Amino acid sequence: MIVISNPTAVPNEITRINQLFSAGLSCLHLRKPHLDAVQLSQLLAKIGLENHSKIVLHQHFSLTNYFNIHQIHWNTALRSQLDPSDFKSLSLSTSTHSIAEFNSLSSDFKKAFISPIYPSISKANYQVNTNWKLELAKRSNYHTKLIALGGITPLTIQSLLPDTFDDIALLGTIWNTEQGYNNFKICQQFAP
Repeated sequence: MIVISNPTAVPNEITRINQLFSAGLSCLHLRKPHLDAVQLSQLLAKIGLENHSKIVLHQHFSLTNYFNIHQIHWNTALRSQLDPSDFKSLSLSTSTHSIAEFNSLSSDFKKAFISPIYPSISKANYQVNTNWKLELAKRSNYHTKLIALGGITPLTIQSLLPDTFDDIALLGTIWNTEQGYNNFKICQQFAP
């Protein structure tokens, strides 16, 4: 199960991140688009060193040279701007918004988010316009892990189609509530 950081700071964020790691979080996508490289490195320094290998950077990829981080994430725009062969020493993930887009990914991408599965908690008016049952039947890419994202909560995770997603990612259910830790623990029980 993956947790994506809130793009902006939240109260007690470092404490909460470290609690999630202690509770078994295996992958944190650190997405802080408003931080410069120095600010992001300061944030990383506050996260336990033993957890750096479980972090995926969404920007300032050069920081992988200074921290024990081996995974980076490209948004859709970066896929057309960067060459995966320049990042062979790192594990790449990306974001997609349709099964056709997901199916077109090269084997350079080890994981890809697909969203929104349910109406987003963290993005207002980011609604579902897809019949996922029909769409997922069209999956032809099995070299990239398919990660469900969007509106996943302790309630919605239980209705995810069995054997359709390789993993799930949580964002709003962790950061937009005081019950984030409890939501994580409940979702852990149902994650693929």
